[in-house]
Amino acid sequence: MYTTKHMITLCLQMLWTLLLLSLPTPALSAYWETNQSHQYQNGTLFTDRQQPLNRYFQSSVHNAYLTSHSLFDILKGHSTNIELDIFDVRDANAWFNKTYLSGDWYVRHDSNDPSENVMCLPDGDHDYLSECLDEIMRFHHYYPNHELITLWLDKKQSWQPEHECQTGVNSPCRRPQDLDALLTQKLGHHLFSPRHMTEPHQTSLREVAQQGHWPTLAELQGKIMVIMTDAKYANNTNLKGYLDEQRNNAVAFVAPKMTFGTLDEPSQLHAHKDDIVFYNLDSRHRFLGPEIFQLGRISRTWGTNLSDSSSHDYRGYLIQNGAGDDYTQSERYNGALLADDIPLFTSITSQYLQENHVPLCLSHDHLKASNIELQSCEQAWLLIPTHARDSANPLGPFYINALTGNRMDIESHNSQNGVNIHLWSPSQTNNQAWMFTPSHNNSYQIQNTLSGLCMDIFAFGQTASDPLVQWQCNQYQNQQFHLISSF
Repeated sequence: MYTTKHMITLCLQMLWTLLLLSLPTPALSAYWETNQSHQYQNGTLFTDRQQPLNRYFQSSVHNAYLTSHSLFDILKGHSTNIELDIFDVRDANAWFNKTYLSGDWYVRHDSNDPSENVMCLPDGDHDYLSECLDEIMRFHHYYPNHELITLWLDKKQSWQPEHECQTGVNSPCRRPQDLDALLTQKLGHHLFSPRHMTEPHQTSLREVAQQGHWPTLAELQGKIMVIMTDAKYANNTNLKGYLDEQRNNAVAFVAPKMTFGTLDEPSQLHAHKDDIVFYNLDSRHRFLGPEIFQLGRISRTWGTNLSDSSSHDYRGYLIQNGAGDDYTQSERYNGALLADDIPLFTSITSQYLQENHVPLCLSHDHLKASNIELQSCEQAWLLIPTHARDSANPLGPFYINALTGNRMDIESHNSQNGVNIHLWSPSQTNNQAWMFTPSHNNSYQIQNTLSGLCMDIFAFGQTASDPLVQWQCNQYQNQQFHLISSF
């Protein structure tokens, strides 16, 4: 509850605020250039060709070789973002009778079933990486102006031991340099490698990404990019082995899992952290998408539901490459992230704090059920458009997410004045949805769609730890919030 002094002040100010004229709603551009489409046309979607790669979002075909379509047809009519699993050994469990393929790799999902149907080619009888690469190049020759082909190679087994190469066993080998040799031989100058990003800027991949120097879709047209991921339980050791051996000569990018380690230093890759600009997330770690995006890097999230009803999941978690198996069944999200008058990543402070030069913003301690309160302005919020946001409703509703994934939420769905606003796990409920109404001096009033009450800094607080509550909407400055872009 407010103090008596502030209640008197509120009542007096209420009289003159009734005389204020409503302000016009500013025109806002769309957050997303959405292209919901069943099909590519000859491997191409119509979109803004000048968008950099890290601002382009699309669906990725998980296990592209296990579908009822050939690889050529997938690239032509569904997506140019595909995945192949590769094995060194034909039957991984029969250690006493391993069958190696010299200088090449087996493409399959189940190493226990060497006879499984692999559809790199229409006859379902081809299961070598070289043949899959040939099929990609056959598509390229038919449609040379295709979108960038992003080939995710999931390395399912450890590299062949080096001593086998030295003794001539199963020569040529299947070491990292042999994989690069095969990729270079098959894809030629159409292969877009890490050095194509770093050489023009004479700096590391990470710095190139952070400085916003990703190539545009136009610059990548007709190109093929290979990104290596690791087996589920390998903990990035295959990626480490690849970078240890190839270093600046690597022709593939790598995308570590985030089961262990941090975005800055993924597990096993401390020595190569400056080479990491892609990440391979399972759906449980998709909450890292916004943070990866804010760092200028790119995520791929597998295990996502690609049905039309969940296409919003791309927007909510900034899934730049969403991988699922049902790619032919429903609408897909493809498009580019555009600028907006309401910033995507923002610090939030109030009008009266700014006028009194108090350097405090709405903040949190990351934990579910913790209250939103005034702290330093170092933390960013992610404003996510909800399903209900459309051209007729450009100012909301939005979800307001911490970068850790939890979301601003009215405690216990309570519609009373003075109820705390806290962090809670994401849901589709209205107590987490907020409308933005323009107010004085380029500020916004932020109203909850469930209660109809507004965000309010309790009792005009000006010190750290003062809480954020909901209160009957008025024109007082503790309900007028500025959005300070931290994008």
